[in-house]
Amino acid sequence: MEDEFHYQQNRISKKIITVLRISYSIGYLIIFLVLFSVLLINYYFGWYVWLPIVIYSLFCIALISGIWSILFKPVFFQKHWRYHIDEQYVRLKYGHINETFIIVPMTKIQFVSIAQGPILRKYKLCTINIGTMGSSLSIPGLTKEEGVELSKQIAQFAKIKEVEQ
Repeated sequence: MEDEFHYQQNRISKKIITVLRISYSIGYLIIFLVLFSVLLINYYFGWYVWLPIVIYSLFCIALISGIWSILFKPVFFQKHWRYHIDEQYVRLKYGHINETFIIVPMTKIQFVSIAQGPILRKYKLCTINIGTMGSSLSIPGLTKEEGVELSKQIAQFAKIKEVEQ
């Protein structure tokens, strides 16, 4: 099965590394603020003696997890994400520890959409969402131009009609 994916040369943009680092940094900043707030409230109200030990332990775990998520995980994410789209199939391959291979026939695709949050918009990136009857797939970290072109191509191959609003 892996031989089918060797010809896939389509990678996601390297800008996704910066986007993921910013997203993870915001998430871990919120975690650290919550832990720090609980620690301050505990000292102010004098709740439990064991609570600071738990909070410091959670802080250490979050710090180690944050270092992994902010420094290393985005690089592995970008390096191991591949996709290939042709007239018959959408093929996705991702994962650096547990590799996942997904093949979706064009006949099963029901919709294609483009999503773009504020951080993705700043870096001119987007995510394509591909919907089938039973699930939804996404291709993250595409440039805006590439995402629009790819969504049109998938819609054409899958013969999806554009809905007028």
